[in-house]
Amino acid sequence: MECSNCGSENPEDSRFCQMCGASFTRPTRDRYLSKGGRAWWYPIGLWAILSAFFLFVELMAWGGINWSLWPVGILGILLVGFTLLRYANDRYARQS
Repeated sequence: MECSNCGSENPEDSRFCQMCGASFTRPTRDRYLSKGGRAWWYPIGLWAILSAFFLFVELMAWGGINWSLWPVGILGILLVGFTLLRYANDRYARQS
């Protein structure tokens, strides 16, 4: 193994250069941070959650859903939607 710092040859199992003491181990990077920020599909997920929310509100206004269920419906849409979006975003961040 050749040292990238001084160019000297070292045994393959070395962790440090015998000549200059430079480390051969690669710096670890946080595998949970993605390079490009959020995934490209993140806005699509937000749009889907908001669409479900407004569809639910529209159904309530037209009488399709009982008004006593609106807190449960809205909280359910938001909790399930954002939980799935967070889970998908974390999986995407681990893979990149």
